Amino acid sequence: PLEVSFENNSTGASSYLWSFSDGGTSHQPAPSRIFTNNSHLESKTYTVTLQAESQFGCMHTMEKEITVYPKPMASYTLSDTYGCAPLLTHFTPNTEGTSLYHWNFGDGTNETTSSGNVAHTYVNNNNTAANYTSRMIAENQFGCKDTLEKSVQIYPEITAGITVSDISGCHPLEIAIENTSQGASAITPYFWNFGNGNHSTSEATTQVRIFENFSHTQAEEFTIHLRAESSYGCKDSTETTITVFPRPSAGF
Repeated sequence: PLEVSFENNSTGASSYLWSFSDGGTSHQPAPSRIFTNNSHLESKTYTVTLQAESQFGCMHTMEKEITVYPKPMASYTLSDTYGCAPLLTHFTPNTEGTSLYHWNFGDGTNETTSSGNVAHTYVNNNNTAANYTSRMIAENQFGCKDTLEKSVQIYPEITAGITVSDISGCHPLEIAIENTSQGASAITPYFWNFGNGNHSTSEATTQVRIFENFSHTQAEEFTIHLRAESSYGCKDSTETTITVFPRPSAGF
């Protein structure tokens, strides 16, 4: 809406009649009026008429036009309103009468575009969920703006990690496996598959495993796979492969 305060520069008049072409009138010398435009696309023009009358009944009339620009309508959808970090979120505008999109993603980053869709990756390196308020400011060619906000909740990032004392060796190969994962907080945070038919949900930082190869001629590979999970249901996996060389068989 556009609020207009009128300045009356009439001379020799004792009474006034203002007509605002919106059905409203006023007898005040210098009234104010709020003009509206419900369109998001088209400007709207009002013709304001002032009739000044003297004490002798003489009258003079003048008119001017007031133009109310349209206000754009800000609207957008999110591909995700919550999820595990890093979360790539797509923002899709559904605006009317917009020529510029001013985006604030709520995490200290901003972007202005003249086209529609944008994407943003949210991160969270803390131990608890982070809430961000995204904001779109829709602006039209006249500089009129409309604002809309939506919330995004980002769960902490989880990273599965493994280091091993050796990646190869002779049968039987004893390996110290270190769990270097970050952010695993589920009731059962880890699931191990050692690639030799053995599984584990051990939460130990370091565990020792023996890998065997009963062939005397062929090396054998074992893929150690770790899946880590947080209390938010976020998961990450990693794996590493070790090689067990065959042990020769002595004979004479």
